Amino acid sequence: MLRYVDERVATVWVQADTSCEVEILGAREPTWCVEGLHFALVELDELTLGADHPYEVRLDGELVWPEQGSAFPASTIRLLDPHARHEVAFGSCRTSLPHEPPYALRAAEHPTPRGRAHTRRQRGRARGHQVR
Repeated sequence: MLRYVDERVATVWVQADTSCEVEILGAREPTWCVEGLHFALVELDELTLGADHPYEVRLDGELVWPEQGSAFPASTIRLLDPHARHEVAFGSCRTSLPHEPPYALRAAEHPTPRGRAHTRRQRGRARGHQVR
């Protein structure tokens, strides 16, 4: 998920289900762990102002985003032009389930569209939203 962007740098937030190295546009960061969840903040500081930067996410060298065979256009990052008009849209990636404490599920506890929990073999799936 694109966490921050200005006219010179962008930061991408990644959550993975195991310890790994995250790579985006040649920048690499190891994950860090909080309560068994693995995160990385990848700072991209060699982007060109005014250009679209299509990107992929790799975990330990394995391509995890975009998903193979995706019909969607490439995810891109564009730095903010300090002289242009800016429009802001925001949302939340907070899940609406479960409705009782602790109000959050571990990765393996989330139901899939078929109603069964994710398994460890799905390691390497990056979570977040596509940024275009």
